[in-house]
Amino acid sequence: GGMGKYGGSDDTDNSGTLKYVRIEFGGIEVSPDNEINGLSLQAVGSGTTIDYIQVHQNLDDGIEWWGGSVDVKHVLITGVGDDGLDWDFGYHGRVQYAVVHQAGDAGNNALEGDNNPDVYDASPTSAPTFSHLTLIGSTTIPEDNFAILARRGTAGQFWNVAAMDFTVGC
Repeated sequence: GGMGKYGGSDDTDNSGTLKYVRIEFGGIEVSPDNEINGLSLQAVGSGTTIDYIQVHQNLDDGIEWWGGSVDVKHVLITGVGDDGLDWDFGYHGRVQYAVVHQAGDAGNNALEGDNNPDVYDASPTSAPTFSHLTLIGSTTIPEDNFAILARRGTAGQFWNVAAMDFTVGC
């Protein structure tokens, strides 16, 4: 459940390729409030290729970024237990052509973003760009759920986003 050490100074790092990958029924609660995400991207650079990814019914977030600049395209997140797409600690890549579909009574927010939860103006600033998104909520989730929750110093751009069935909105 711990992230270990990650990061570096090469924003164009190439950590390889994930293409046409489906991640299903993953995640486990390691300890209270410490679950495993479908896909965790820790300071992954823009030289990495991540394209055509589905995360289905993961216990925690679909995809979470901690820093980095990797671009992610053609994403489908379905029925995850927490947030669809979640970013923190200076992530500034691009996400294009994504669908987040909550299902049933589990889940939290379609998109949830922070900069640094302890030091809101820490550098580098989280500032991802999201374009061409479809966000489908579930009105049966017992807690408030947002289509987009951007907080704690994050910046970002959101282009061509359609959202429906969230109890709070954005």
